[in-house]
Amino acid sequence: MRLLSLAAWLSLTTAAEAQSIDGGTFSIRQSGREIGREDFSIQPGRQGASTGSTVISRVRLPTVAATYTQEAVMERKGDGTFSNLLVSYSAGGSSGRVIAEIARSVLRIYNASGGNEGIRELPVPQNMVGLADSAFALFVLVADQASQQETSFSGVYPRSGRRVSFTARREGNGSEATRIVLAGEITGTIWLDTTGHLTRIEFPGSNLEIVRLRN
Repeated sequence: MRLLSLAAWLSLTTAAEAQSIDGGTFSIRQSGREIGREDFSIQPGRQGASTGSTVISRVRLPTVAATYTQEAVMERKGDGTFSNLLVSYSAGGSSGRVIAEIARSVLRIYNASGGNEGIRELPVPQNMVGLADSAFALFVLVADQASQQETSFSGVYPRSGRRVSFTARREGNGSEATRIVLAGEITGTIWLDTTGHLTRIEFPGSNLEIVRLRN
């Protein structure tokens, strides 16, 4: 099954991260207090293809749950659009894995958690984005696809099955920091530096601020 081969391949991504396009660490802050950190990298290529890219996010939230960790790996096609997403997580004595993959205009979600396994399928709307709670590096896809004209996105959280609709609008001309305004069911602001790298993401509704730490 391709979904299982995808999981096996994505679990071996560490060595390839040495050739990353971008990478670093985000401080995850709520109401000004750090609650966790996210290490991320963006590397060229994806499973079975030299075109496209892979975004890797590793999250730990010790102030929320001492043993909670999460890894999310998202692949993008050559045109920058969403291809698939693997989310692995561990909390206390439980763990699970969810894989979402677009195939022939259908999103297939494979869920293996708590001894339960299942596959479900969803239609693929225009500009679909795979998301995961606390995996903020995945918003790089939104940042790269956003333009000065308001762009509509449909986000899906494979672990819960939750779907959201939102828009993104790019502000700035590249000679200074760029701001991308999110509105709809996700409201916030993505900030990019002059090289196009994520530096900060703000979600005022939940008092969350994601700040890139200096290397």
